Amino acid sequence: MRVIDSFIQPYFKRYHNSISLELDEGQNLLSFPFHREDDSIRKVMSPLEGHYDSVWYFDREEGWLTFRPERERNNLENVTQFMGVVVNITDQTTLEMEGFSPELFEIELQEGENWVSYPGSEKKTVGTVFYDIMDHVESVSTKIAGEDVGLPENETMTPGRGYWVKVSQDCLWEYRPDLGVDEKDALGFEKDRGTTIHFEPGSSGTIRDSTLKGLGDSQEHPGFVIESDEVSIYGSEFKENYVDITVREASPDIMHSNFKNSRAGSIDSSYSSFNAQNNKFQRSDGYSFNILGGAPTLSENEIIDNQGIQLIDSNAHIFSNKISNTVEKGISIHEGTPLIEENSFVSNPTALKTAESNVTISHNTFSDNLIGIHGENGSPMIEHNLFNEDRTSIYIQEGSGRIIRNEIRNVDRWGIDIEDSLDLSIIDNRILDGSLGIRLSGEGNRVEKNLIRNCIEGGALVRGSSDIKFITNTIRGISGTGLTVEDSDGIFYDNRIDDSRRGVNLKADVTFIENTVSNNNDGINVKGSSPYFDGNIISNNEDYGFRFEESSAIIRRASILNSRYHLYLVSSDVRIVDSAFREDRVFADDGSDLTIEDTLNASMDEGSTLSYDIYEDLPPSSEITGVYRTGPIEVDIRHDSVYFVPEDYYWGTVNMTFNVTIAEEFETEVPFTLEVEPVNNPPILRNKTVSVSYEPTRVRWEVIYEDKDGYTPTSIELVVDGDHYQMREYNESHQDAFDGKRYYYEMYLEPGEYTYYIKATENNPLGANHTINTQYYDLEI
Repeated sequence: MRVIDSFIQPYFKRYHNSISLELDEGQNLLSFPFHREDDSIRKVMSPLEGHYDSVWYFDREEGWLTFRPERERNNLENVTQFMGVVVNITDQTTLEMEGFSPELFEIELQEGENWVSYPGSEKKTVGTVFYDIMDHVESVSTKIAGEDVGLPENETMTPGRGYWVKVSQDCLWEYRPDLGVDEKDALGFEKDRGTTIHFEPGSSGTIRDSTLKGLGDSQEHPGFVIESDEVSIYGSEFKENYVDITVREASPDIMHSNFKNSRAGSIDSSYSSFNAQNNKFQRSDGYSFNILGGAPTLSENEIIDNQGIQLIDSNAHIFSNKISNTVEKGISIHEGTPLIEENSFVSNPTALKTAESNVTISHNTFSDNLIGIHGENGSPMIEHNLFNEDRTSIYIQEGSGRIIRNEIRNVDRWGIDIEDSLDLSIIDNRILDGSLGIRLSGEGNRVEKNLIRNCIEGGALVRGSSDIKFITNTIRGISGTGLTVEDSDGIFYDNRIDDSRRGVNLKADVTFIENTVSNNNDGINVKGSSPYFDGNIISNNEDYGFRFEESSAIIRRASILNSRYHLYLVSSDVRIVDSAFREDRVFADDGSDLTIEDTLNASMDEGSTLSYDIYEDLPPSSEITGVYRTGPIEVDIRHDSVYFVPEDYYWGTVNMTFNVTIAEEFETEVPFTLEVEPVNNPPILRNKTVSVSYEPTRVRWEVIYEDKDGYTPTSIELVVDGDHYQMREYNESHQDAFDGKRYYYEMYLEPGEYTYYIKATENNPLGANHTINTQYYDLEI
């Protein structure tokens, strides 16, 4: 840290200020930020005489410097207005100071941690104090009564406190302690109601730490008008204005400000590309942002109890905002191609409404909204979002687009509700633990690789759809019906529906190919329709495999196993070809006609090997049932038991060896043993870091544990000089280690030399666990 003495600069001014700071017993990081003729430590510390017993400071060149008042000789001799020092307070007291502050306060901060004073006379946010260098500031913290206190960007810094400021590179910190009233008045601002403040094209100005109240009286005479790119607003408060800020074809910066109780809205923009960051909007009668055209950037704002954000034909980038308790919509979008990412939407009637827009909605969090996303027309991209406890998470009307890799939990109504949409794709989503999964109507829509699990009322409802492609979905644990299809046509291929009250309910002439319907109370119920079935496995359904009522159907290459009735026919005409089932488990009433063709007869070589893709892990050995057919060997298998690993599913290819015993007479159920060699990839430890901070010396270790199989460790230990310490999870909600899971440990160490390493043992229920160590490292403090 290098100080540039502001007092010798020709434009020097002084401002008389005073500080009163209550101090509790213990170590406190303090500063004495006024200009003095004498910086000797006894002189500087005189306001606290009798209330402290030591002062500490860390100098990068000289190391630790200390002062104890009872000693005659100390190596900490002076405390300047720029230094932050740790003072051990012996009893509760008040620090009273007064003096002159400079107009410009400058310190060259060095990469790493700097011990600095705060020269302001009022509390101001970290973001305001370090406005010009905030991109380089990694952390700001202080010490209060023995406790280390970290300050995020929106927290305030207190006069009289000192601070540890950690920066990522060398940089110059310039701060004007007097900014505020003088600068505002110098610009000639009027504050009477009805006055408009106007920055015309070509003008420039900075509004900082100001209060603007009661400006503007109509749409023609708003409060604050900006038509220039050379304007910045920082750390100010707008309240009770007609419209707080109107931006016309300009690109100002609006940062770290508060907006309250505007009568017609906070920021009204037309064809502008301004930047709004770290602002707070609350209790407005209009929109926080009403944006027409342009491509503004809105980030890290908090929007509460107002009309939210409206975009019209805009390409705005909106990220990392918190939007909650809005009156109607959190964000309303009409036309344009904006990007909405990494925002939090909480307790809104409709969190995000889009119409005729090609918006991208990515990596946002939605919780406790009546509707998470409501789309009309347009072609939105909705990807990688998290929805929790909304009434309906995604509702699309007459639109297209893509809904990909979202996670939807605990929904009260529908997870994904699609009405009259065209060529829309719903791919690789997870809908868990709610009421209803997916409802779909329209033409040419594609539903693929989704997981719908533990929904109370129903898994998927397809109604009034044409040319649908419903492929490789998993529907499991549904208290109602797993899949219902009504008045639709299309193909249902390679889906798995199991562990539900009823597997499938069909009232449609669809094509149903190579699906597995197993372990339900009822398998497939067909009523008043003529579907086509080919290559399906219908097994272990308690009451019936198929039930047909007033229907006709062709069933080819089916495996119908282990139900009370394999087929139950009521007034129906069914033809079964090249399938395996027991005829003594067929029930038909007088109005039905059952045709069975191609009696099965086959042989199979003992000891054959099969590669088979599965999405559920099996234990090392499992009894299953096989069905064999004529011609080339084809084996359909049913699992008697399934072992679920974390996340309830596992993708991979498992090589299996099976031995088949064939009776002299043909049997449809042939037992054989499946021997599984589990996949168990060894974990790795990566991105190990160690950081040291001083007074006292605190050391923090971090490491990322990664396992391609997703398993978290049984234990992960830091071993320092032979002593073992259990490392802690950085984020307990992160349940797997597919992409890496971070662990940390902190301790206080005395100066000295240490040796350490990190040891981890995986927790894989499918095979032998691996234990891995990092190499040994030396640490000198």
